[in-house]
Amino acid sequence: MASLDVIPNMKARVLTIMASRGQDQHLVRQFARKYGLDEKRRALLFRSEDAEPLTCIVPSFGWHPWFSHQIYDDTCPVGSDGRKPDAIQHYMSVLTPTPDHDDFINSLPEPEPFSELLAQVRNDLEEFPYALVGEIGIDRSFRLPMHWASDEEANRDESLTTGGREGRQLSPFRVQIAHQRKIMKMQLNLAGELKRP
Repeated sequence: MASLDVIPNMKARVLTIMASRGQDQHLVRQFARKYGLDEKRRALLFRSEDAEPLTCIVPSFGWHPWFSHQIYDDTCPVGSDGRKPDAIQHYMSVLTPTPDHDDFINSLPEPEPFSELLAQVRNDLEEFPYALVGEIGIDRSFRLPMHWASDEEANRDESLTTGGREGRQLSPFRVQIAHQRKIMKMQLNLAGELKRP
């Protein structure tokens, strides 16, 4: 996060900072509130070259396909009782090959309902009128990292946001393309509705 503190002194006039997972959303929001492009800053960007430098950011909010497995689609009924799927059921349905490692599945975070995540992205896009939807897409080759061994987790770099690979070995598990496509399409629908790139 220290690299974000250099933004005001950069030679670039406009930067895009993207949230790609839950752990990033608040960081992008925080810097957008501080340096985000708005009407006032937009007017200042096109001043003469002699003016004091001004760097703004264009925030982007969304869920990258690498983290789409952490999301379940709650826009259609899960069952007759309307309850969310349990974590094991969810991960077995969205990962390929189907995990048979209880330790691996149990190390994954509790999946979140897409409606809540989409509502937060909508709020962010409404708060920041120049914000984009991203980083989203489909990634056929990405594999999830293995779960933390207890000694690795105890020695992890606390200055990094949680949720990253941080040197862990890769598992054989990928997020099914159909699930990635569904998550991407729902985000694209929101972008279209709000007329955002």
